[in-house]
Amino acid sequence: MGKFIKGSIGRNLWLVLVTLSLVILTMSFLTRLGPDVTSLTARRLERKLDKRMTFLDGKMEEALEAGTGAWPSIDGLPEDMVIYRYVNDTLKSWHHQFSLDNDDLNTRILVPQVSNLRYNRQSPLIDADTVVSFMNIGPRWYLVKMMQDVRGCKVI
Repeated sequence: MGKFIKGSIGRNLWLVLVTLSLVILTMSFLTRLGPDVTSLTARRLERKLDKRMTFLDGKMEEALEAGTGAWPSIDGLPEDMVIYRYVNDTLKSWHHQFSLDNDDLNTRILVPQVSNLRYNRQSPLIDADTVVSFMNIGPRWYLVKMMQDVRGCKVI
């Protein structure tokens, strides 16, 4: 009986291998017809970012609505979100912190520091705009946005 099994498998091995390769080929085509995992992940991330940016916009508006001399009470701000409030280029309040050496929003410096050319005395927050953008602040990258009201109050 053992010789019969070995003999029939040996003679039909090519048929088993061809059938197996056709099954694998069919499965590879079927997996490509499914949804693109990268685009699904990107859409999911986009929805999450939109939701968080909408939340942050609301908190930034709360900070803008506070008086120029008052420290706004912003409850429920997650640890990974930072709000700086400036009145006429002077930092008035903040909630959480970036790892910044310089948070001055005054005009850009004209003469760079000569002793260390890699150190930039210009604050990266000067480049914040009303459009969300990526910004390297310290050791990490952040999504940064700025809001401004008619009184000269800026929230970053």
